[in-house]
Formats: sequence, C-alpha cells, structure tokens
Amino acid sequence: MPEWHDELNDRQLEAVTYKDGPLLILAGAGSGKTRALTYRIAHLIYERGVAPYQILAITFTNKAAAEMKERVGQLLGLDAPEVWVSTFHSTCARILRREAAHVGYGRDFAIYDTADQRELVRDILAELRWDAKKFPPPAFLAAISTAKNELLRPEEFARRAAARSGDAWAERTARVFRSYQRQLERNNAMDFDDLIANVVRLFEEHPDVLAAYQRRFLHVLVDEYQDTNHAQYRLVRALAAAHRNITVVGDDDQSIYAFRGADTRNILEFERDYPDAHVVKLEQNYRSTVTVLQAANSLVGHNDMRKPKELWTENEQGEPLRYYQATDQRDEAAHLAYSLAGLRQQGEALGDCVVLYRTNAQSRLVEEALTHFGLPYQVVGGLRFYDRKEIKDLIAYMRLVLNPADAVSLHRVINVPRRGVGPATWARLVQLSEDEALPILDAMGRMAQEGTGLPGPTRQALRDLSAVIGELRAASETARPDDVLEALLESTGYRRELEQENTMEAAGRLDNLDELARLAGEHAVGAEDPSLRGFLEQVALVSDIDSMDDEATDRVVLMTMHTAKGLEFDNVFLIGLDETVFPHERSFGTKREIEEERRLCYVALTRARRRLFLSSATMRIGFRGESEPLMPSRFLAELPPHLVQVIGRGGRAAGHLGSAQLARQMAAGGAIGRRARPVVSWQDAAAAGQMAADAVTVARGAGAPRATGPAAMTEQDLPGPGEKVRHSKWGEGTVVSVAKRPDPADSEITVAFPGLGIKRLVAGFARLEKLS
Repeated sequence: MPEWHDELNDRQLEAVTYKDGPLLILAGAGSGKTRALTYRIAHLIYERGVAPYQILAITFTNKAAAEMKERVGQLLGLDAPEVWVSTFHSTCARILRREAAHVGYGRDFAIYDTADQRELVRDILAELRWDAKKFPPPAFLAAISTAKNELLRPEEFARRAAARSGDAWAERTARVFRSYQRQLERNNAMDFDDLIANVVRLFEEHPDVLAAYQRRFLHVLVDEYQDTNHAQYRLVRALAAAHRNITVVGDDDQSIYAFRGADTRNILEFERDYPDAHVVKLEQNYRSTVTVLQAANSLVGHNDMRKPKELWTENEQGEPLRYYQATDQRDEAAHLAYSLAGLRQQGEALGDCVVLYRTNAQSRLVEEALTHFGLPYQVVGGLRFYDRKEIKDLIAYMRLVLNPADAVSLHRVINVPRRGVGPATWARLVQLSEDEALPILDAMGRMAQEGTGLPGPTRQALRDLSAVIGELRAASETARPDDVLEALLESTGYRRELEQENTMEAAGRLDNLDELARLAGEHAVGAEDPSLRGFLEQVALVSDIDSMDDEATDRVVLMTMHTAKGLEFDNVFLIGLDETVFPHERSFGTKREIEEERRLCYVALTRARRRLFLSSATMRIGFRGESEPLMPSRFLAELPPHLVQVIGRGGRAAGHLGSAQLARQMAAGGAIGRRARPVVSWQDAAAAGQMAADAVTVARGAGAPRATGPAAMTEQDLPGPGEKVRHSKWGEGTVVSVAKRPDPADSEITVAFPGLGIKRLVAGFARLEKLS
C-alpha cells in the first residue's frame, strides 16, 4: 500500500483514507476523481478489510464502470474483484433479475429502448384514434419519463392532472401513461426509468429486501453525483440509510443533464442531508494548460448557483485560445477542416482532435467538409450499431426466446421474413391475447394451430416460428447467446432472405449480423453473466459513448458536448458559439437554464489538454433556406480577452490558405491570415457577445430581438394545452403546456412542432396564431 500513497496528492489521499460516514468529494474537471474513487475502493479492501462483495460503486457509463473495475483489480492484484461496479441502470437490472416477482414481473423481463417505447405509444394513439402528428409520441414519452424520475405512478399522475382542471395536455398524457404502463406490464417489459423506479418501489414496499441489500453493501460510492435525478437520489439514500457509509463524487460545475431530470441540488445540499459529512475539494487539475483553466474558471464564475472552487495546475501556460468568426456555417466547417489538416501536417494524430457541437444536427456540414478534405472521422452518438434494422430484428427474436409476453418484439419480426401477416391478422392476434389473458407468443401458437381464417402458408409459417422459438426457449438457460443467434438466423430464414437479395446493402447487413454474432461469442466467454439473458441486458444498456473506438488514432472524433463529458483530447474545436445556438434558444426562459448552458460550455472547454479552437458565424441558413443573422455567444464575452487570439473572419483570413501554409503559421504561433485585411478584434467580438447576453434574454419567437418589444397581450390571447397554433418560422404545432405570468406577454408556452421537437417560447415574442 505505501506506493499508492506516493501516487496521490494530499487532497486525494485525504479522500481515499477517510474513515466511515458520509463523504463528499468535490472534484473539479481533470482533478483525478476516478483515481480517488478507485483508490478509495482499493483502500477499503486492502487496509480496512472490507470484503469486495460488500462494496457497491455506481457510475454513469458502462465504459467508466469497466475501467474502474479493471483499475481496482490492478491495484489489488486480482483479475476480477467482486466489487459491484456498474451504472445505475445495470445495478437496478441486476437487482430486479433476482427480485422481480416482488414488483409483479418475471425475471426474464425485456428492457425497452427508445424505439420500442415509441412503437408502444404509437399503438396506443392508434387505439385512441389520436393523430400522432398532432400529438407526437416523443412529447408523451418525455412527460412520462419526467413523471417516473419523480417516482409518480400513473394513478398519482392522473390525480394531479385532474386537479389542474382545463389542462387538456396533462389529461391526455395521463391516459397515455396509464395505457403505456399497463402494456409494459402485460409485455413483461420495463423502460430505462422503470429499472430505477421499480427498485425504489421494491425497497420501500419490502423493508426486508432493503435490509438484505443494506447488509450486503456496507459501502456505497457514487460517481457523477451531480447528475443524479430524484429517483436515483432516493435509491442511494435508501441503500446507505443503515450504515451511512456513503461516498459521493461530483462537480456541481459539470451538472448538465437537467433535461433528463438531473437535479444539481442533490450535490449542493448533500451537507443538509448529512450534517456530519466530510467534504474534500479536489482542485488541482492534471489535464489542461494554465490558459485553458483560466478561461474555464472565468466562464463558470459567472454562475451564482455553485460551490466556490478554483481549478489550478502545475502544467505549462499553454497556447492562447483561437477564435474564428465565420460568415456562415459552411465557412465555419471549411475553416475547421483547414485547421485539422494543418494539425495533421504538424504531426498531430487526428484521434487526439474532437469537434464539439450543441446539437447533433450541426455535424452534417462538418462531415461534408471533412470528407471534402479527405479527413477520416467517427461520429459518436449518431446511428448506433444496435439501432440498425437487422440488429434490432435479431435482438427482438432473441428477446422473444426469453420473454413470450413481449408483444413489441413479436410485432417487429412476425412478418420478417415475410409470413403473410397483415394488420388485420395482427389485430386479431392482439385481441386473442387480451381476451384469453395469454402471452402474445402463446396466443400466436394457438392461432397457428386453430388457423381460423388464416391462409395455409401463413398458418404454417406461424406454426414454424412458434416451434423455433419454443425449442430455443427450452435450451436458452444453457445455450450460448451466439449459438441462439445462429439458430435464429438459419431457422427463421432471415439469413437466406438477405443472401437471396444479393445487393450491396444486403451484404452490409450480413456483415453487421456477423459482427453481432462475434460480440455474442465474446460475451459468452468473458462476461460475468454469459447467458442469453446477460447478453441482452448488456445490449439494452449500452450508451453512445460505449460505442466510441478508443484505438482509432487516425480519425477525428465528432460528438455533442453532452456526450463528451468525462473525456479529454489534445485539441478541442468548439463550434457554433452563437446566441440561439449556444446558449440554445430553448434555455432563454430562466436564469437556471442559462446557468446550465454555461456549465455545458465549461465542460466543453475543460475537455482540452493543450489547444482550444472556438468559432461562431455571423449568419446561419435556416431549414427553409432563409438567412438568419446571428450574434456571438455571450459566453465569448465571459472569456478573458488576453487569453484569446482572433485568427480570422469570413474565409478570406484563413480559409484560402493551403493546409501546409496553415500548419506553418500555426506552428510559428502567429495569427493565421496576417496578410489578409484586418479582422474583427477580440474586443469587438466580446462586446457583441455581451450585447447578446444583455439583449437576448428570452426565446425570440420569429427571431426578433427583445429590443423590438413584445406584443401586448391579454390572458384570453394565450392558447391552451392541446390547441393547435402556427409559428411564422416553425409552422403548425400543438401546445403542450402554458406557464402563465402576471403579464400574459411574459408567459412561457411549450409547443410540439412535428419533425422539430419541443420548443419553449415567450408568448409576447412568439406571436403564435391560434388555429383552434
């Protein structure tokens, strides 16, 4: 153990060796929080004599969990320490596999992803005869997720909706929520939110079960505590209630998931929950240069809702931040590609470069520019491997092997390959399942046997499918997941149909299925639970960041700022630093939302080890082709001017330089494009950013700045939830909710626009036209 002490600074050592009781580790970006957490686990085992299986460590990504467990094993000299290290969802799924009966589920319950949830809601809307264009499924699912994160059951949600008389949207959501949850339970399925909510329910309704897990886990450690929602908070509090040996690690300055229900108060008020808590601040940064940290500290210091801390480092001063003001987003993407080409010529690995943006939609022009310059890249958070059609088809088949009640999975594959099952036949099958209280697969078996009204070929195809699933179910407890997959590909005719198609697309799908089989084989020989059940659980809980290829040193990484949390790169390009883009226009409603956007910018800045490149545009092209003038982001004005070097404006300054010349100028440390016309000064850019911060404080409806003034309104002018409205820019939408203010013009209206998502608007500026 002594050599471990030499690898920790004083504050880290204090956190690692703290005795029993509540411990809050406030760990700034790049301050070695993962090291402190893993060493604390090793310390508990090696020096305190705690058994590994009595420690539960919860992270937010599978990637972080795997790295932590591996590191603990290395410190202890063990191949696979029995510490439970997993995400919230994985931890809860593991508990529920053992205890599902207590909450009315079978242990082989399915875990539905977003696509499964949307299909379920679409079916419910069809039954209710509600138009999915007027009432988008994502809007209902967002409201249901929020309710579940607050641990509201459908009945309580319905009571609250009824109490808000006249709130049509809440009443509609209550009906959908009730049907949605009933269908999940009929299908023996849970969504991600259910995994946590059901464990909290399990613990609160069955104190004996909770007591058993409290005795099992004598120490509970939680990473990224600032990102916990109410349900996760209640789960952790319950597990630690008996012994109070709870260690939480986090940074309130990096709380960026309010849209998922994360509540930064969980970490800000930890000492209120545990008055005897010991607090350790980790403020020494090991990642970034002095320049990067000074910029990040200055930015986040503009937030009021935070615990005071100041990151510092013994690293070098480093290069100034480089800022480019583009004419439009195409110029911005082209300059980005030029800059990356220059770095490559300097000898920088493209895998050490990341492009960060506020929304996924911003990646398209960047991808085009990188392709034009012949620069390889990988997009993290785009279409995942597990979201591809053929992969989801085979996963649905495998889920049916374990769970005969999974109607969503059967609906997906009952006619893939073609078996002559149309909508009418499916409706009859669902009706039979409900009337006879049969699992959907058993109902299909009965229909195939009785065959009333079914064509002979369809009846035989369903009989064959029922037999195949039944045989594999009998073998599923002992069969390897890759063997089950191979059997399904052959016996269902899925592989044969793709081979007969004989196209490049079909060949690519076959390659993807071979990769799925390889992954299933790896799982069979290396996983803690090598069964088909374990494989499907791993697939269901994989996240975007888990798909990132860490070994790809020759590809630029593209991702959203949210996805980048926890990662670090030598060179970080932060694009789209424009008002309404970043901070996003949806955040203009309240100070709390703006502060979260600022924290997101802080996270983006602190991903950089050596260099930061910033860019904005004076104009963006809207989705209908119209030009929209933009102002620089207020966040630019919050960076110290002496730390930022303006490197060009509008293409002429740098965009016309060859990559070799660009690289030479960057290597020389000079401003790019010195021979061009004088460019905008940093003071001008910062002043514009400050003007934006002062002027753009609300969502600007059709794009008019606040200076034009809101429209005069009365309360009668406000639309109600469920009403149709028209927006001059985004077209027709449905009002989700209305937050009324003393001045009706200041009221906040939330509207669902088909194809564009949910937008929050201030009534006086939005000037919505009521259509109903």
